[in-house]
Amino acid sequence: MLPIRIKQFPNFLKELYKRKRILSSTPRGKRVFHLCYFSCHSYFPYLYCALHSMKKHLTDIEFKVYIFNDAEMPISDAQFSTIQDLIPGAELILWPKSMGWGAEQISNIWKAYDYAAKNAGENDIVARIDSDVFFFNDRIFQMIERSNADLIGDGHFVDFKYSQGGCYFFKSTAIKKINDLIEQQTMDKLTKEIDIVVEDIAAYHFAKKLGLNTMANVVYGFSSRNTK
Repeated sequence: MLPIRIKQFPNFLKELYKRKRILSSTPRGKRVFHLCYFSCHSYFPYLYCALHSMKKHLTDIEFKVYIFNDAEMPISDAQFSTIQDLIPGAELILWPKSMGWGAEQISNIWKAYDYAAKNAGENDIVARIDSDVFFFNDRIFQMIERSNADLIGDGHFVDFKYSQGGCYFFKSTAIKKINDLIEQQTMDKLTKEIDIVVEDIAAYHFAKKLGLNTMANVVYGFSSRNTK
């Protein structure tokens, strides 16, 4: 059996070429990035470092931070005060557990995306970024400013079959379309259509079900996540 890295290599090269081509194109107008973090008290050190990496590298990118605060283990007032000093205007919203497993937690996540999308323009981006994802440059954001895809995420760990969780980006209009689909068909019914009921597979499934333009590219080439 071929090692997975060798098996994936042709697709990896194809996606790198696609990424390079998009980066060489003209931006599609000014976009604001609405960044959703699902975090808690114990993850504060990771979250702070992740936000610090954003602050350091996204100097020419307009973004807003929403922290959906786990109601079972919430970020403290003191911790949030430190975040506000780093990212003025960051929002802290007390939220039901949204780790991403099961229909109930996935539903909580999509309600959070809806919250962010209501503050977004049609050309804006709503993103999910885990607390342990750190950025070392702004190229993924530069790529997304130039892309017409409705969903962009990293697929190279899963043979580019879907956008793996941790860091993925939706057009705000796609969020609204998917939430309309969820309202019409219910989360319980929709998640019965997938083999593994987890948020990233569900998000990709919803996008494909609606015929949206998806891109499972190489995102972690621009960022790094703690593997704990």
